[in-house]
Amino acid sequence: MSRNKFTGPGKPYDETDQAALTILEEYQTRLRLTQLSTNPIPGLFVTMPA
Repeated sequence: MSRNKFTGPGKPYDETDQAALTILEEYQTRLRLTQLSTNPIPGLFVTMPA
């Protein structure tokens, strides 16, 4: 079980509205992907087969 970390006034523990949570997660994912595309993490990463 995982817990989301979208807290704020009136929601001290997490976001419980699934529609709002989806929007927040998608926004944060797009933001992070944009950050990584402009400033990638340095290093050599090896992908292992599943």
